[in-house]
Amino acid sequence: MKEKGVYLLPILIYNYNGKNIRSSTGIPDLRIAKAIQSYNEKLVAMGKTTQSYKQSGFLYTPFHALNCLDSRKPSAPKMESEENLAAVAPNSGRQTVSEPIKEAAGFKPFDTIFW
Repeated sequence: MKEKGVYLLPILIYNYNGKNIRSSTGIPDLRIAKAIQSYNEKLVAMGKTTQSYKQSGFLYTPFHALNCLDSRKPSAPKMESEENLAAVAPNSGRQTVSEPIKEAAGFKPFDTIFW
């Protein structure tokens, strides 16, 4: 990555209506709204913007938060055999691991990732 480079990020800017993020963006999912709130708070904490979305009226929303999520609930990978501990996750091809898989290895976009 270049230092001091200019990067264009796919971020949508909504007008904050003064009520809440869900009604401002038109999304019903509270989990996504909380992730968008967290993203905006981190922008202020990092000095990328000087005011909160409540003060400025601008709600910064990563494009993928509203447009690239699969609405289906992720399913746990299917165990092929106990000997090699291989698992096949839906739509992600084959993955071999060295320890038993205890949970689904699905992508959880709003649990730990910072956009």
